Amino acid sequence: MTINMQDRLLERLVQTGAIRVRKNETDMPYWYTSCIPGPYYINVEKMIGPHIASQALPQITDILSSALDRREKAMKISQIMIGHLDCDKNYMETISLLVQFYQSSTRSMPSAISGGERRDWFFSIPFAKVMGIPHLFILKNGDYWSLDNHGNLTDNKWNDVNVLHVSDIINTAASYTRYWLPTLEGIGVSLKETLTVAVRGTPGRQKLEQNGVQIFTPLDLSEAVFVEAYKKNLISQFSLHEILLYMESPRSWTHNFLTRCERLLTDQFIFLDETQQNRILSFVQNDPYEFAEEFPLFFGIHARGGESNVYRNR
Repeated sequence: MTINMQDRLLERLVQTGAIRVRKNETDMPYWYTSCIPGPYYINVEKMIGPHIASQALPQITDILSSALDRREKAMKISQIMIGHLDCDKNYMETISLLVQFYQSSTRSMPSAISGGERRDWFFSIPFAKVMGIPHLFILKNGDYWSLDNHGNLTDNKWNDVNVLHVSDIINTAASYTRYWLPTLEGIGVSLKETLTVAVRGTPGRQKLEQNGVQIFTPLDLSEAVFVEAYKKNLISQFSLHEILLYMESPRSWTHNFLTRCERLLTDQFIFLDETQQNRILSFVQNDPYEFAEEFPLFFGIHARGGESNVYRNR
């Protein structure tokens, strides 16, 4: 992959809001599903265009919960994504760059592309379309559907078929080990390669490597990527410092944040949405970094009725 391809994908990541960062001391942290805070947040699906992601996700959810048969569901979901692809040059550029990256990284040619419910499909369906090969939908309930390169439902014999799984992001690879790999193995596919738009951290990479899966990604969200983003004026020096400190030690970053912003976070708590409030309360109750004694104002949220605020908002 040329540096221009990597640069453009990085620009898309930042410019579309697929990655958000704290820009100054008054910005709130991002509360992750692990219930710890951090200085940046990633929604990779926004790379296809925030408006496309916001429209397509509820449409796909409605189709999955409908009474349509599997053929109709597969075709309608595929039509939604291909329709957006055909009408949006930035979406097409993103997918084309990903295809070029994969083709420049390996000599193998997959016979089919697989993608997991639901966000993988933003990338896997158009990826299969551009390459002109069948697409295999993998559902979390263990079911699967497949469409050929003409959009027709197929019942391929999958034994020994070279399948490339295309995903949005790898964090811990929990979806792979819980859903995608078991389903593929159940139909005779031993997954050897996966292309993911971005990799965040090492746990997921290590887990997939242990399962014999080679990862291709144009955006390994390491220190070097964020330094490059700073050099290109995509993020500020403040944001870069925050991210590098967090990567070195989430505990140190959190201590630094609370030292500077304990009062601000405490005052803003009641204005946060329910999900953030619940994650903060979990952090306060579990105190994973053992900060309660040092930051009594913040850790007193629960005692001052933080829990009741959450229930009031429900």
